[in-house]
Amino acid sequence: MPKQTGAIYWNGKLVDDPANFFVPPRSAYTPQIPQLFSYSLQDNLLLGLDTRKIDLAKAIELAVFERDVADMPEGLLTLLGPKGVRLSGGQLQRAAAARMFVRQPELLIFDRKTRRKPLALDMGISRQGLLSPVKRLSGFSHSDII
Repeated sequence: MPKQTGAIYWNGKLVDDPANFFVPPRSAYTPQIPQLFSYSLQDNLLLGLDTRKIDLAKAIELAVFERDVADMPEGLLTLLGPKGVRLSGGQLQRAAAARMFVRQPELLIFDRKTRRKPLALDMGISRQGLLSPVKRLSGFSHSDII
């Protein structure tokens, strides 16, 4: 959607072309209903990334997903089934968040309109840029900048 008025700044610099600026790897998006594939959890988190170049354990920790992974019968090698049917809704969200963190984006976009408190706050995210839509004005109570 083209900009109608105003200006967009990123770290104090004008963004002339937001459509081409806010794309991976600079930004990452987790939809309200994440899509996973009928592969292992590890394959779903990496989506082809080289394990030697990333810190998968750190991404899982940031997503508050360690306990879930530890409880899975084969850990990261657990097959998730079609669309991740073996995961609960919360596990699905945490897996999608870990997939974002693996990529180390500057801007995190969480689409969690159904919750009063953004998922990112549960994860203790504070240093990265965060965009999280809210349904009610009370949802902004945890925001630094609106």
